[in-house]
Amino acid sequence: MFNIQISHVKRIRYFRRLKKSFAPKNKNILSQHGVLVIAIAFALLIPFFPALESSLDSIKTSSYPDAYAKTVQLDKNSGTEIARGVIVKNLNVKQVLTHQYDVFSIAFSPDGSQLATGGILDGRVSIWDAHSGKLIRVISDQAGSVEVLTYSPDGKYLVAGRGFVKRIKGNTALNIWNAKTGQLVNNISEPRNVMTLKFSPDQKYLAVGFLKERNNFNDIYIYDAINWNQVKTLSTPGGFNKDFFYSHDGERFIYWMENSYSINKSEKENAINILDAKTGKQIRVIKGEPSQSAIKAIALSPDSKFIASADDKNIIRICNIDKGAFTKVQAGHYGFSNFLTYSPDSKYIVSVGNDKTIRVWRAMDDTAVALLKMDSFVHSAAFSPDGRYLAASVGKKVVIMEFRSF
Repeated sequence: MFNIQISHVKRIRYFRRLKKSFAPKNKNILSQHGVLVIAIAFALLIPFFPALESSLDSIKTSSYPDAYAKTVQLDKNSGTEIARGVIVKNLNVKQVLTHQYDVFSIAFSPDGSQLATGGILDGRVSIWDAHSGKLIRVISDQAGSVEVLTYSPDGKYLVAGRGFVKRIKGNTALNIWNAKTGQLVNNISEPRNVMTLKFSPDQKYLAVGFLKERNNFNDIYIYDAINWNQVKTLSTPGGFNKDFFYSHDGERFIYWMENSYSINKSEKENAINILDAKTGKQIRVIKGEPSQSAIKAIALSPDSKFIASADDKNIIRICNIDKGAFTKVQAGHYGFSNFLTYSPDSKYIVSVGNDKTIRVWRAMDDTAVALLKMDSFVHSAAFSPDGRYLAASVGKKVVIMEFRSF
């Protein structure tokens, strides 16, 4: 079934990957020469293990009932599962979208027909047909890295939040385009990089989180979504960490605090802050146990009942907002979790990381139900509005998968 021949170039590539994989954290345990011997042995043995040879260059997925789940091979072109008696029917690769540079930002249009993509090394925004994988247009009339992308709820506008703003003429931090034509509608200038963007559910406002300046907390700037004028600034006690969210009814802002320290000043409290979206008045603070870990990713469930975070110790913490109670889940990533997102029905959490994996968790009981092994760092992920597809930015690719219930 698999081609058992291996080229000299592939041998070198496998050698380098295996050397990196086997490099010990403590160099006293195993000498570098020992690492080289093991890596060379694996490289020489690869032709005799065709399944291993094929797996190193392809997108892989495995069912994840436990830590010893079997590996399932996915054909890149057709998305067909190929394995020795192991079939995972929940995730089928439908499209692989290739880019020139790494992709960090992805967003589905509200009707799920289009996917917008962008990255920090490329100022261009690419618009794709989410079903066929065909490139519709590339918007390249603006400068700066693409930090975040979002569509307005009615699909009329596409907004990009920029980085490296101080290097851009006019300090253009936000671009608003007509989503159907790609025509520029407006630019918003602000000499700070954009961290996050959120439209209010009624689409009257666009809330923007800018990267904080020295000795200041992050503030939320509110713009009207008709004339694109700033109408208010909301202070965020404690500073929002990574992201903030409108509740599903648009009445509250919910965020994980950035700088909330415990009494001994050595640990950060896991605290959720809830503000009135209209007045900015603090409504409630939910405090969890202190931690020495830094938060790396945050997600709010679409029903606004739960907020999840992933830290640099690879722990996912989930807060039941109504009960004010936290649960802790061992995420299992072997590197930082770069991004978290909930499925539209709030039943699943997806975490992605620097260990080149995508992990799917069942939110009801915090159980890991799927592990996808990719061939590069995974930067972000997004569900289509109907929950049928999951898109993930994997290095220079965006992989679109069919998502079904587990």
